[in-house]
Amino acid sequence: MARGRTKIGNLNHRDIEAIKIAANFSFITFEEMRDIGISEKRINNFCREENRYFHFEEKLINGRNEKLYFLDKEGVKMARKEGIDNLYSSASVTHDQKLKEYMMKKDIAERESYINERQLANKFRDIIEEARKQKIDVSVADGAYINSSNELILTECITRYYTKEMIGAKENFASLIGARIEYIRL
Repeated sequence: MARGRTKIGNLNHRDIEAIKIAANFSFITFEEMRDIGISEKRINNFCREENRYFHFEEKLINGRNEKLYFLDKEGVKMARKEGIDNLYSSASVTHDQKLKEYMMKKDIAERESYINERQLANKFRDIIEEARKQKIDVSVADGAYINSSNELILTECITRYYTKEMIGAKENFASLIGARIEYIRL
């Protein structure tokens, strides 16, 4: 009996999409990988020692136990090859999942244009530094995308613990770069 192939040779567009999602939002869930058309066998092969595109952890999100897939060695290499040099990470999987769910509802062009918080900070580093020199309180948003009207839209997940000052710093950042900001409540 022949054994199935476990070494992943070439990546297809669905594989690249999964890697980009994990790079921009910290992780991708099993269900999200299945939704974009990746088979369970291929998902499992992504995690095998000889491939190391992802590793998974089980975590509780919104009261459900979820398998979360984080980029591993080869996945990080591929994300960088796809132009995502600044991989996103945060301390809250709930925050990351809410942001990801929000963006996954956008059309494909908007999702493809998404850049994460680290990428935003790098892109607008000079503006941020200049604002801080002028004692303007600025805080980089969680991410940004280009909408169908070609506007730069910032995204920010907020909780009840956000103060007026925290929101003001996000608004200052949006104003400085000529963007609009959309808030996502946790």
